[in-house]
Amino acid sequence: MAEDALYPIEDALILVSKFQDKTLDVFDWTHEAHAVVCLYYLSRYDKKAALPLVRTAIRSYNDVTEKPNTETSGYHETMTVFWLYHIQKCCTRNGKVHFDQATMDDMLWNEQVIGRNVWLTYYSKTLMVSTQARMAFVAPDIKDFD
Repeated sequence: MAEDALYPIEDALILVSKFQDKTLDVFDWTHEAHAVVCLYYLSRYDKKAALPLVRTAIRSYNDVTEKPNTETSGYHETMTVFWLYHIQKCCTRNGKVHFDQATMDDMLWNEQVIGRNVWLTYYSKTLMVSTQARMAFVAPDIKDFD
């Protein structure tokens, strides 16, 4: 493990495991934790296969932690699709996404990858906060995915 690792890969694996078995504390389900989970799934599945798995896992986790999946709360389809796309785009090396310390550091240290508002390059806030975007994927209204 690198001494300057922002988030040790061992801790990331524990986070993913706790997320999957729904024992992750809700206070640990942060923006960065969402990104770690996306990276994990993308390292094991292509984006098309990862999406339904991530979707189901987040909805299920929300149910267990009593965060309702509604038109105004909980799971957000467009945001999930965006982050899977963006993390795959930014974290692919040699044609594959890797779940390792170097990739974890690259992702979590780089605001252009992990910045909370990166999606504003592609989506207007009005569209992203809409019920339509929460409930089903909507295409970007500012810039198409590369």
